[in-house]
Amino acid sequence: VRGADSTLYGTANKGKYGINGIVFKVQPDGSGFTVLKSFTNSVEGANPYAGVTLSGDVLYGTTEYGGSWGWGTVFKVRTDGTGYTVLMNFSRSEGGIPRGDLISSSNVLYGTTSGGGNSAKGTVFRVNTDGTDFTVLKHFSGNDGQLPSAGLTLSGGVLYGTTREGGDSGRGTAFKINTDSTDFTV
Repeated sequence: VRGADSTLYGTANKGKYGINGIVFKVQPDGSGFTVLKSFTNSVEGANPYAGVTLSGDVLYGTTEYGGSWGWGTVFKVRTDGTGYTVLMNFSRSEGGIPRGDLISSSNVLYGTTSGGGNSAKGTVFRVNTDGTDFTVLKHFSGNDGQLPSAGLTLSGGVLYGTTREGGDSGRGTAFKINTDSTDFTV
């Protein structure tokens, strides 16, 4: 993601010598590469798969694994590398293994998990930017899609997304769901 001052922010899924991924910043010309967060303790999360979302001077992201139960996390860190906080620890029942980018709207983050949930086929979720009010908006069951691995798009209170498997053909679905969890449609 590109900041207002043109600084680029991103993640790397893996590292070397015991590093389970990083959050970094770099200038568009390649200068000023700085590691903002190294994932060395799996309780803080491990292996960020998706990019980060920027709101003000705070980056929001997910880790694919790690956290209290090993199913991944939602985190925040300031653009100067301070204030790292785990906002959400996924458990199997809430979903897990988030791989898509988060989107932010009015202090709420929306995302998907590619595993876990009631049928172990993934979820759509929301959580406030302070870590409160985590809610699963949709548990995928297979016929309606499974294994969402991409981020969502938000337009007028409706979230749009895709799953990589499931649906009538077994090859995935495109779906929409209201941010209040109503009117899910393939």
